[in-house]
Amino acid sequence: MRFYIAGRFHRQASAIFEHIAQDKPAAAHSWLKKLYLRLERIARIPASGRVMSGFRRSDIREVFFGNYRIAYRVKADKVLVLAVMHGSRKIRASEVGAARDEEE
Repeated sequence: MRFYIAGRFHRQASAIFEHIAQDKPAAAHSWLKKLYLRLERIARIPASGRVMSGFRRSDIREVFFGNYRIAYRVKADKVLVLAVMHGSRKIRASEVGAARDEEE
């Protein structure tokens, strides 16, 4: 299965990268490389993530990646990566595009 990235995810990942890079550019590049390796693993085994609690949709899942959460939607032929944010944050449906069918 292939993965596709929503615009929201891209913006969030870029902001996290820039934040890390302010103090540790090499760490930021390493984080980004590991993030994309994690996305490839999600695409290979999409059911590996847990269904996000608080959502009434079984197709919205999440995995933890270090201190971050990656939210994604499993579709018939692809995985749509919706969001990445700090793991301590409570996620609202609007933050992952779960309220509508977002495919930016």
